[in-house]
Amino acid sequence: MKTIDITLEEWKEFKKLGELQTPRSRFWQSRRWVAIFSVNARGHGWSFKTFGRTPFHLRNDLRRIKIVKSLREEYAALKADGGRVLVDRTGAYYKTGARKLVRFAAFRFPTVVAVYSPPNGS
Repeated sequence: MKTIDITLEEWKEFKKLGELQTPRSRFWQSRRWVAIFSVNARGHGWSFKTFGRTPFHLRNDLRRIKIVKSLREEYAALKADGGRVLVDRTGAYYKTGARKLVRFAAFRFPTVVAVYSPPNGS
């Protein structure tokens, strides 16, 4: 499993993808995914809008989003025909034919260090 380093700015941009999702889908209800997107063998990616084959006019191009590019490349190495990618804070998953979730990528966020300064006179 590959670990992908993600900056906070990249994560914020990626989370906007979740706003394009269909919030009443079974995937969304079973677990709070940050985003769900599909990829095909040609390397195209689009956010989840409908079950089955998504018509071209409903597909939005996600190639400019760096996290999607990294996940698409990693997923293509596992499943060349493409499929649906489900993403939460810990990483990215796909479902097998037996509907089992398999994590294929983990995320590593930068360490945030907080510095405490006591009030004057302490």
